[in-house]
Amino acid sequence: YARVLMARRMPVRDGIEATVRARGERGAAAPPVLAFTAEVGSEVREVCEEAGFDGFMSKPADRDALAAELCRLTAPDYTAVRAAKPAAAAVGKAKSSASLSFPGGVGDVDIPPPSL
Repeated sequence: YARVLMARRMPVRDGIEATVRARGERGAAAPPVLAFTAEVGSEVREVCEEAGFDGFMSKPADRDALAAELCRLTAPDYTAVRAAKPAAAAVGKAKSSASLSFPGGVGDVDIPPPSL
């Protein structure tokens, strides 16, 4: 995947744990992860940043803002800077080295570029 929209809270494994595990397994090779949550506040944003999320967006999201953030996360200048950064400190807190899997798969999502 070129980028991942990750819910902060999910029934089986929360987005924090899933992101930490992905970072632990794949490091800089993991795709950029955008926290997509109904929760707001600086403390939630900080937790997501410490876990290794590359961006943060609250729901409901404006379509143009979401498209702009997804474009930012895959821009060549962003991916070069991200690859040079050391892994997040939270990666060491991963509970397991088992592979992440997404039952049923995830289909392609087509989001047009933001309106200018």
